[in-house]
Amino acid sequence: DNTIFGGAIVAGSEVAASAEGSINIIGTSGTTALPGDVVEVFCDGTNWYANGRATTAGAITFTT
Repeated sequence: DNTIFGGAIVAGSEVAASAEGSINIIGTSGTTALPGDVVEVFCDGTNWYANGRATTAGAITFTT
């Protein structure tokens, strides 16, 4: 429904989520999420809000 807002700090940079449809935790060579990487989500009844962090660039993405 493109109702995810918030973001994640990934490899020291903010990855924003603004009206996104999915949260992707990437597990491919070179952009692998590592133990301890995390995304927390909560809902206010209408929208979802994400807050996360990952060490490796590209480990967490948001898409519509």
